[in-house]
This record gives sequence, structure tokens and C-alpha cells, in this order.
Amino acid sequence: DRQYAVYRSELTGRSDSLVTVATRRQAKELLARIDVPLLANLALPPGREYSCRIEAALNTIRLEAMDNRELDLNVFWNYRYPRAVTPWIKVTEP
Repeated sequence: DRQYAVYRSELTGRSDSLVTVATRRQAKELLARIDVPLLANLALPPGREYSCRIEAALNTIRLEAMDNRELDLNVFWNYRYPRAVTPWIKVTEP
């Protein structure tokens, strides 16, 4: 059907945690819009270095055309999950 399902774990428990869209572009846009507080800002002392690590993984799916056999989609990434580490420094509020 060429549908893309995006599960956004930062929205767990909300009705929009699993979103189905019709195009790859829409799926990429959903993945790019992660908007979740990682830690209460007051808990981070100012002037120190911090980082945010983001990792992606694919689900295991069942294929009717293959007698409902399971296929772990991570095999296409050779089990090398995309990761990004973003450094930042909390600045003191004026």
C-alpha cells in the first residue's frame, strides 16, 4: 500500500504515538520533529557540557506473502543502528 508507520516513543500513551502517512517525505518530516524535554532544565547546572544521544531502530514485521514469517528489518542496516550525539552547553539565564 506504500504506507509508512512512524512510532514516536517520546509520545508514549498519547493518541498520536503511532502515525501512518502516505509518503516517505511525510515520514521523514515526522521523524525530524522530535519535541520532548529530555530533562528538567533546572536539574542541569549551567556552564557544563552535556550531550543528547538519539538512536533509531526498525521493527520486526510479519509478511503474509511469506506465510506470515517474521522479518527483522534491522537486517537491512546490518544491525548498525543510526546514532547521533549532539553536544551542547547550558548557558546561565540572564
